[in-house]
Parts: sequence; structure tokens; C-alpha cells
Amino acid sequence: MVSVERDDESTARSVQVAALLLAVVAGSVDSLAFLTLGEVFASVMTGNLVLLGIGLVRAEAQIVATAIALGGYVVGVLAASQLAWRARPVRVRTAARLEGLLVAGLVIGWRLTDGPPDAANARDLLLVLAAATMGVQSVLSSRLPGGPSTTYFTSTLTGVVADLGRHRRLRLWSLARLVALVAGAALTAWLVSDAPRYAVGVPAVGLAAVLVLLDRGRGGSRSIAS
Repeated sequence: MVSVERDDESTARSVQVAALLLAVVAGSVDSLAFLTLGEVFASVMTGNLVLLGIGLVRAEAQIVATAIALGGYVVGVLAASQLAWRARPVRVRTAARLEGLLVAGLVIGWRLTDGPPDAANARDLLLVLAAATMGVQSVLSSRLPGGPSTTYFTSTLTGVVADLGRHRRLRLWSLARLVALVAGAALTAWLVSDAPRYAVGVPAVGLAAVLVLLDRGRGGSRSIAS
């Protein structure tokens, strides 16, 4: 009984750490997309839908970037949904590896353009990769035990504030994910400004850490990746 409880505690902690790292990735990728790929978001589809509505009325050029981001996100969700639900024994790792491939593509593209791309075609391609990455991550998060959100944070913020107001209780892990999101965005914004060639390293390192965490979990009796 004791070992099972310890397994449960270890699994819960691993899930929370993985969610923190994924929040850093989301903040970073959204920061990259907004600052360098067309002033749209890679994961915040509510904001993109609003921008799309504004663009339809004002006929702004940004409407193209918004549509590309929405399309990339949808493709990512569709692809990850097929893999994560069919490959039952490795559903979380499968989605994580797909996200890893997309982040690798983002890194390669970023390096080829030597930082923020100037050409419209290159920006569009990187935006598709960034949005698809976040689409995959949304599915990945939903497959983690407890389904902690790592791309949609309005509900997380609402839950933190509501619990604090009603029960005088602070959801520390949820608050930590909010902080991780801001930290990922801030670090990436700083790199875009001062060391743009390395800005894409933030999501790459963050996701690599998630993959290591998932692979380490394979050896335990209870794995967050099963």
C-alpha cells in the first residue's frame, strides 16, 4: 500500500512538472509568433478568432497570418488526436514526440533564416509549425492525468482566483503554470531583442526536458506516459 501511494505521489509530481515545462513552451512559442511571425498567437485561438473578425471588417493584411495560425493549430490537433487516441500504450509519448518533431522543424527553419525571418514565405511556414506545435500540445495536455491545461490559461486563472476568493485556498501548481507561461514569454522576448538567433532554444529545451521526463517514467510501475 505504501509503495502504491508513493507511486501515485511521484506520478502526480511528474505530471505537474511536465505541465510546468509545457507552459514555458507555450509562452515561448506564443511570444515568438507574436513578435516575429505576424503579431498573432500560436496557441491562443480565442484571440486569433477575434483578430480574424476584426480583419474581416478592416481588410487588414494581418488576416492572412491569423488564418495561417488557425489552420496550423487545427492541423496539429487533428494529427495529435489520431496518434494519441489510437496508440493506447504510448499515447502521451507519441503526442510528445510529434510535438518534438515540429519543434525541431521550427528550430531548423529559424536557424536557416538566421533568426526572425524577413521573407513572407518563411514567416508563414514557421507560423504553421508554431501553431501546429501548440495544437499538438493541447491534445498532449489533455491526455496527461488530470488534463492540466498548458495552452489555454483563462480557465486556469479563473480557477486560481475563484478558489482564493471562495475558499481562501491557493492552487499552487496552477499558479506556478501561470508564472511559467509568463516566464517563457518573457525569456523569449528578451532573446528576440538581444540574441534573436537563440530565441527558439527556449521551446526546444523545454520540450526536450518533457521528453526526458516521460521516458524516465517508463521505468516506474505507474507512468504518466501510459
